This record gives sequence, structure tokens and C-alpha cells, in this order.
Amino acid sequence: MSTRALLVDLYGPLLTYDQLAKILDRTAASLRTNLSKCDSTSGRMLASARIRIGRRVYFRTERIGELLDGQQEKYAGARE
Repeated sequence: MSTRALLVDLYGPLLTYDQLAKILDRTAASLRTNLSKCDSTSGRMLASARIRIGRRVYFRTERIGELLDGQQEKYAGARE
């Protein structure tokens, strides 16, 4: 099972800041800071998954799963 499928099963189609922070093992405040600084690579990657519904901010679960899968593949290739 891919990371994307697992995350969608656990959290549904959208993630809140708190849920994403738990997945990434960070605080919600550090995520907000990272996203406010769009000059960082991780900030741009997370911003691509961000969606606003009214005043609330969510993240597309499938996109976060794709980003995590891409990082895992990158690190797995470095070990070989």
C-alpha cells in the first residue's frame, strides 16, 4: 500500500494543519512559519498541496502522500 493510499484511508481527502504536523512530526506553528517563507523548498512543496475553504486552510492528502513517496524514493536510491 502506498503512502498516499494509507493517508487517505486514515485522514480522508483533506488534512488540517494539526494532522499534517503530526504526520511530519513537527508543530503546527513551524508549518505555518515554513509556509510563510516561500523561498524554502519544503515551503513550496507544501504550498502546492494547500487549499483554502473559506478562512480555513487544508492540505490535499493525496498530494502530501505523493510528496512523501517521492522523498522516500529519493532516499532509497541514495542508499544503493
